[in-house]
Amino acid sequence: DTAWMVDHIAKIYEVESLARQRGIEGTAEHLAMRQAMSRPLMDAMKAWLDEKKTTARPKSAFGKAVSYMHKQWPRVTVFLDDPEVPPDNNHAERLLRRVALGRRTSLFVGDDDSGQRYAVNMSVVASCKLAGIDPAVYLTDVLLRLESHPASAIRDILPDRWRGPEAAR
Repeated sequence: DTAWMVDHIAKIYEVESLARQRGIEGTAEHLAMRQAMSRPLMDAMKAWLDEKKTTARPKSAFGKAVSYMHKQWPRVTVFLDDPEVPPDNNHAERLLRRVALGRRTSLFVGDDDSGQRYAVNMSVVASCKLAGIDPAVYLTDVLLRLESHPASAIRDILPDRWRGPEAAR
């Protein structure tokens, strides 16, 4: 019974793999592929969930899983309408794992202000890694630029938009 669902999830990832192979990730062509191939799979999965919701015992592990998935459905299907959104949050989960590992370090920050600064620094480092940037290079460049950089253009030097030290010249 659940093997059917696992098979459909695997097919969603096959569509994503095909988009990656074609080099069209995040494009309108990728979105069209998702609409043509992934949407029917997701529609079938929703129908399956709707059926199981009526037959699964609500307090069983399976019933709880079906209920949870049913409630999360609008979030689960966001990727069908935006080619830049992955069908899962695996990347975010990997980043959060680093945060969890850093908790031991943060136990000894001393006070709330230090903890706040530590959290901001960890966020900057994680954002750099997410954008494929060496945090040390980013921080070295941005800290040197901050004094002369206009506050109204602060977004231009955030990790997802930063263009490197050569952009400052």
